[in-house]
Amino acid sequence: MEAKALLLCEVDGMSQDLVNTEAEAVIEVLKRNNCEYKAANTDAERDQLWAARRNALPALASLNNTCIVEDATVPRSRITEMLVACEQIAAKYQVTIGTFGHAGDGNLHPTILFDKYDLAKTAQVHLAVDEIFATALALGGTLSGEHGIGMAKMKYLKDELGQGGLDLMKTIKEALDPDCCGSGGSFVLTHYDTSSALGRNKAQDINQTGAGTVSVGCPACMMQLLDNLGRFGNHQEVAHCISLLAESYRKEKGE
Repeated sequence: MEAKALLLCEVDGMSQDLVNTEAEAVIEVLKRNNCEYKAANTDAERDQLWAARRNALPALASLNNTCIVEDATVPRSRITEMLVACEQIAAKYQVTIGTFGHAGDGNLHPTILFDKYDLAKTAQVHLAVDEIFATALALGGTLSGEHGIGMAKMKYLKDELGQGGLDLMKTIKEALDPDCCGSGGSFVLTHYDTSSALGRNKAQDINQTGAGTVSVGCPACMMQLLDNLGRFGNHQEVAHCISLLAESYRKEKGE
């Protein structure tokens, strides 16, 4: 079946009669909206339909050497507007965007395919991402319905939460994690003074242990610790835990 858009609807229930009733209601809605539909009557037929969703990302990723999967989420009543906007953004910046996601809660995954070695195109991709998130927020949505914020989306956080929201997060961070037992590295993007203080405190604690090597799991914290340890005149090795495990494995193998 070829289609510009595909909606998968699955129903379940405590009895076959209930499932049949709900399935018939779904089919009636599809008919009223002039949709072509195919109903699965066996497990095998169901798996065949779901294969379209399961293969969405691999199929898109095969189109170019780089793909960015975003996580813009909008109210269910605004999904159509968001999908149309993604098409318009793709045309505006001349990039390929395929969108899939979760219609039940408006959690969409605009996926941008591009050549990372084409610097001009990469710049266009970043502009497209900016507009995707701005559009989601304008439609009453949020930056993430599933993946979280992280380093990449940190620059958009103020657009959603406002300065007051960021200040509240800062206050909670300082109250619950004054010694930076959690990640302080990403915090540098929003509250440099707080992040720097957390980094200095952690560096002081490390100095007191006399450790020669520091293992971290966060690249941002790794950079922060290197900077702060250097200020104390110390030169401990600061390495990602995966790098240390790999080195240990190589030594064990005699490489």
